[in-house]
Amino acid sequence: MLSCRGDGLANFTGSDDSPLFVYANSFSDWLNGTSYQWTVAAAALLVGLCLTWDGPRMWKLLFTGAVSALAAGAACYEANVQEIGLFSTSILMVQAAGTLGLATLWGFEGSQVLLGACSGFAAAFGMGAWTKPMDAQLPGLSICWYIVGAVFGVLVFTTWRRPMLACLAPMLGGLLTASGVGVLVCEAGLRTPFLPRGHESWSTAAAALLGLSGTSSLALYGSSVFVAAAVNEFDDSRRPMAVALLAAPIVLTALAHLACKSSSDRSSCPEWAVPGEGWKWPAAGCLVWAAVTAFTAWVQLDMLEQEMLVGVGLCRHM
Repeated sequence: MLSCRGDGLANFTGSDDSPLFVYANSFSDWLNGTSYQWTVAAAALLVGLCLTWDGPRMWKLLFTGAVSALAAGAACYEANVQEIGLFSTSILMVQAAGTLGLATLWGFEGSQVLLGACSGFAAAFGMGAWTKPMDAQLPGLSICWYIVGAVFGVLVFTTWRRPMLACLAPMLGGLLTASGVGVLVCEAGLRTPFLPRGHESWSTAAAALLGLSGTSSLALYGSSVFVAAAVNEFDDSRRPMAVALLAAPIVLTALAHLACKSSSDRSSCPEWAVPGEGWKWPAAGCLVWAAVTAFTAWVQLDMLEQEMLVGVGLCRHM
């Protein structure tokens, strides 16, 4: 009889031995350690501009490209572990990128189900601290909460994708744009206290803007996106409120840095907001991020409204 605690399953889901953990760790190390930070920042800026221009229309292309890039990275990592030559490694990377890219492109809706399930599960995990103390009285409460999050994520990236992307794209695009510009200007030689510190990696600069880390930031900003999209769906006249909801957590993050800097009692400040040598970059960068998010969200929500009006007009003429 097969055991659910087999070594293979343990290695796959265990923390340090999990392939996903290894790939994520390796990718993070590469992002932080590569000497081509200007290239990484330029790529982030390019993706950010695409998302802020028209995120819903660009989503399929960007998501497919991201899957291809991740597949190529995983193939490169495995080839290096096996000490395969450069030429063979390049062929494997191209094959992996092409295969996963085509699979995603041709099965795009299915890929969105997987993306939604993973994102929803991660967001529920980030907001699920309250379930763990109750597991003793209600066994299985935590896993039920995570499943609800996964189902909710599937709905977000399938049934509700268009209105959600109209809010998600400006926020994500604003983050990539602000962090990309900051690092590029810094790499160009300009040094001011309001920019990332010299030779700071793009991932570090972007993480400083997020404030919270990991699933906590996903839960915070994801909740803001959902509430903003829901408010806008109720009535198009509530667009200013939806835009304000999107920008609110970003502005509050900037204010937290400023408040903790001027406060004499810093023990009440969250760990990520405790002022250090580079506190001015998160404060200034978040304000830029909030401005880009607010402006592009207004434009994209207006585009969404126009599309809905065109759709209603076509239905009336049928």
